[in-house]
This record gives sequence, structure tokens and C-alpha cells, in this order.
Amino acid sequence: MGTPYTFVRQTSIVASAGRIFPCIEDFRAWRAWSPWRQLDPGVQEEYSALSFGVGAHYRWSGNREAGARSMAPTHSDPPRQHSDPPRKIEIDLVFVKPFPNRSRIEFILDEKRGQTSGEWRPHGEFTGAMRFFRLFFNMDIAVGRDLAWGLERLRQAVKSDQEASRAGRIERTRRTVEVHRRRQSLIELDGMDRDPQDRSENSAGTLSTACAIGVAPSPKGMTLPMLAGSASTAAVTAATFPREA
Repeated sequence: MGTPYTFVRQTSIVASAGRIFPCIEDFRAWRAWSPWRQLDPGVQEEYSALSFGVGAHYRWSGNREAGARSMAPTHSDPPRQHSDPPRKIEIDLVFVKPFPNRSRIEFILDEKRGQTSGEWRPHGEFTGAMRFFRLFFNMDIAVGRDLAWGLERLRQAVKSDQEASRAGRIERTRRTVEVHRRRQSLIELDGMDRDPQDRSENSAGTLSTACAIGVAPSPKGMTLPMLAGSASTAAVTAATFPREA
């Protein structure tokens, strides 16, 4: 019979539980924030074909600090909507070296008003050499340091993911605005080449219909993206124009 232990460290992340959950559930995502992986840049890793959810496996072997361990999820309860109660991931962690041991890890995510509190809680029993080792070292400080470091790296990884997603949306909007400007320039050039009388008659014939549906008449029958407000709002709407006979 070993000596039971439980270590707890917490963090708060400005993100939904739905965004954070995959970073913990998918073992391949651990490469961005795992405190143990950072201890040895040359660590050898092995993933199962399915890297997330119950049935997945993750093993690594590194230097004395990184150790050799394996993990397998035993419970995974992903969030489905913002009002969900706290979600939990449970993982079976097996230590191979430097000291054989076994631990059960719990990650608990509780989202409230767009901010999620995260808790990392490993618990198990000190057996064998670990029972002797703990007599000379404060294990809560030693283990807690790794947990706190990992949670901070997780917070930074989620923040970087959010910034990358935001940058992608801005770039897509910029490209849409640019396409609109180019198309608008082509329409204006085409209109200058036409007879003024034709342009006047065409506009008069389509004005009433255009006003009824809230769009501007065009000499060409096209569907074009139009800006709602200034370009800085990055809001784009679609305007449909009647085709010329």
C-alpha cells in the first residue's frame, strides 16, 4: 500500500472551454505546451493512429528530466455549448523512468462569460523508490512547478491560436475588399465606354426594382460583394443586379 497524493494547480484563460478542450484532449497538441516535452528537445515520441479521445495512446522517452512515460485517456467529456457544466478529461499516466509509478490525471474546465478556469489535478500513490524520494523533497513544490508551467504554456498556446484565427479572418476580409474594388473599377470603366443614352435608359429601367430590394442598379447583370459602411468595418454584403437585355 502506497502513500496517497493529490496535487492541484489552476489557471484562468480568456477563451471558451470548446477552444481549450482540443488542446488537452489531442495528444499531438501537447507538443505546444507540455512541460515535460520542453525538458528534452530530442525526446522520442510515439502516437497511436487516433491521437485523441478514449482509445488513444501517447508515449515518450527522453533524458533524465523528461523521463519516459505513457498516457491514455480514460474519460473525455467535450463541451457542446457555452452553458455546459464543467467538463473533464481523465488520463492514465504511467511513469517508466526515472522512477516507476502510476497516476491518474484530471483536467477540469469551467467556462463562465467567455472565460474558462482550468484545473490540472494528478493523484495516485507514492510507491517503491518514490516513497523514499518524497522524504527529502517537497513533492508538491516539485510537481506543482511542472503543472503551473504547463498551464501557463497552455494559456499562451490558446492565445496564439486565437490570434492566428483572428489574423486569418482579417486577411480574408482584406482580400474580399480588394476583389470588390477591382470589380467595381471594371464596371466603371465599362460604363465609360458605353453610349450615355444607353446608360441613362438602363438606369431608369432598373431603378425602381433596385430601390425596392435595397441595392444599386448596375449596367451589367452581376452579383458583387459590396461594403456595408467603410472598409474599416470589414463588413461585406452581397448585391444582386438585374441582367441587361
